Amino acid sequence: MPKPSRTPRAAPSRPKVSPTDTAIPPLERAKTRLGLGDKLELSEALAAIRRALDNQWLLEAEVLARFVLLHRPEEPNAWALRGEAALADNDPASARVYFHEALRCLDARPAVEDLRRQRHLYWRAIAEANTRLNRREEAEAALLEAARHDPNARVQASATDAAALLNRAYPLILQNQLDQAEPLIKAVLQADPANAAAWQGLAVLQHKRGRHEEALQAIDRAIELNPHEAGFWNNRGVLLKPLGAPRNPERIAAYQKAVALNPRFKEAYSNLADALMNDGRLDEAAAALEQALAIDPDYLSAAINRANLLKLRGEKKEALAAIEAVLERQRHPEALNIKGAILLETGDPHQAVAVLEEARALDSRNASILNNLGNAYLATARPAKAIDGYRAAVLLAPGMAEAQANLALALLTQINHGAPRGEYLAMAKNHLAIAQNLNPKLPQLFIAEGILKSQHEHDRDAAQAAYEKALALQPESVQALSGLASVYADMGERKKARELLKRAYELAPDDTDIATSYIFALNYDPDSSPEEILQAALAYGRHIQARVGEPYRDWPNARDPDKRLKVGFVSGDFRRHPVAYFTVGLFEHLPRQEVEVYAYHNHIASDDMTARIKAAVDHWRVIAEMSVDAACELIRADGIDILIDLSGHTGYHRLDVFAKKPAPVAVSWLGFITTTGIHAIDYFAADAVILNEMTTAAFIERPLPFYH
Repeated sequence: MPKPSRTPRAAPSRPKVSPTDTAIPPLERAKTRLGLGDKLELSEALAAIRRALDNQWLLEAEVLARFVLLHRPEEPNAWALRGEAALADNDPASARVYFHEALRCLDARPAVEDLRRQRHLYWRAIAEANTRLNRREEAEAALLEAARHDPNARVQASATDAAALLNRAYPLILQNQLDQAEPLIKAVLQADPANAAAWQGLAVLQHKRGRHEEALQAIDRAIELNPHEAGFWNNRGVLLKPLGAPRNPERIAAYQKAVALNPRFKEAYSNLADALMNDGRLDEAAAALEQALAIDPDYLSAAINRANLLKLRGEKKEALAAIEAVLERQRHPEALNIKGAILLETGDPHQAVAVLEEARALDSRNASILNNLGNAYLATARPAKAIDGYRAAVLLAPGMAEAQANLALALLTQINHGAPRGEYLAMAKNHLAIAQNLNPKLPQLFIAEGILKSQHEHDRDAAQAAYEKALALQPESVQALSGLASVYADMGERKKARELLKRAYELAPDDTDIATSYIFALNYDPDSSPEEILQAALAYGRHIQARVGEPYRDWPNARDPDKRLKVGFVSGDFRRHPVAYFTVGLFEHLPRQEVEVYAYHNHIASDDMTARIKAAVDHWRVIAEMSVDAACELIRADGIDILIDLSGHTGYHRLDVFAKKPAPVAVSWLGFITTTGIHAIDYFAADAVILNEMTTAAFIERPLPFYH
């Protein structure tokens, strides 16, 4: 099919700024150009933004929209106008975010208002943004949403045979062809309002569209018409799931009713187990799974839920083995979801991303998969992608309190990556409030609040209280223990921080992030012995080695003593950070006739120091989004002779890459002054001061002294 042509778009106009204008704040410049006074009413400000857009004064429109949202973050028209400005400025990625925020604000409006026209326009704009981003499936989905909210739409049907209509509609629903299915379902109900099967079909259709309360109303009507149909009760439980923890007791009751009506209903038993696991009733969940598997020992969903039960019981190795057995039978999206969650809990977030992306490709409307994918992206320092995952999850399951809290956490993290502070703080607080209303006893809610208070509002007492609430609800929360430890460390109470991290490490010995935090804390505690630090590092090294596999034993490098050496430096701190300040001068003055310098940056953020380092080295690589294998393949392809770790056990390290030994010689230097615990690292480089003071027996690396 030929693509529709587009009329060439005139370049947007940005005002030329004279030297004298630079001293005038952007907001004041915008007000002056648009003839606005000092005091602005909301309607006047919105009209001014529209006028700026009509004149293609995009800078003024953006500045005024941000000003309005700073004071009225729940104003949908301001979000929409900001989205229009982003589209006009060829920034469709930002436009998607702003129009979704506009829709979220509409959702908070009273139901008595007719907001169909606004929703229709916002979804059309989202479709346009997705089209420009070449996200065709999402563009089509947005257009379907736009059509659904078109106030001029009409439902028409051409057949009257109810059975034939339903037989045509059900496959369409399963294939997500909802616009084609809806007229058929409604035609049946128009002819026969007491058709329970049609009400069930409408319930599933509304569920797939994310209209969960309407879906419940439809399934409840089906149950009212036929209360003895076990399938209706099972579906009621399924439809309750996106509404989150407050409705979980109803969900359990629905499945229990289903199995009471049909004791051979394996799907309902497996679903009951899932609901009981969400309620923490693991023994009852195990009994329900036994019932499902007694009916059908090969039932895949029950096998998946059994693996999830093992994970929840802390039996992660057994859970991983069980889920791998399932995946040998079928690449099931929920099995991949559980595997991704296990990989996250065992400290392998890069591999978790790959697994969860595969799960999303198989089921893009599974809120749990999208939430876990957000967790994986956040764990690999990619908060923008995490935000996309969480937003998609809460659109599908607005009652998913965990995803709402996680979205708040990702928004807070994005502030550290340069996002507008006031705007993102307001959005984060809003999603925390939603999570609070949905589930006030959610530990993740208080973990996110702890980060808000400690990192963004600098209120240590409030942060401490938040983490302690999380621990009161979930005493074995590794995140809460780690967060509280960071608060104590900031207060100078290193011993308390160390004790909390030790507890976290004991609870999650396979979590390498917790392990590295614990080793870091040991290094700063004067009561820690060199032997204690060494043993913790060695335990870390064993876990890492078991995860990444055997190190390389040969390399493609030419063994020529007269060649120009290729030296690689690995760090997540090639930005405004002490490591960068120490190393940039070295990079600028290394003898280039003897050394070819490669920098491998394990961070997606950049600043003026990043630019200076990029200019100083011969080759710049970003490995933040790479798995261990991908990063090692890159380093081997570059032919690195000496690979230098600049992080040790500090943030954004890649000791997992060093454990594979992608270069023949590996050195740890500068970032950390105790052992890494990685046998594949050959040397620890330091000057005579450090080497004279340290106990070399507490290192597995050989000392490599620098001389002044």
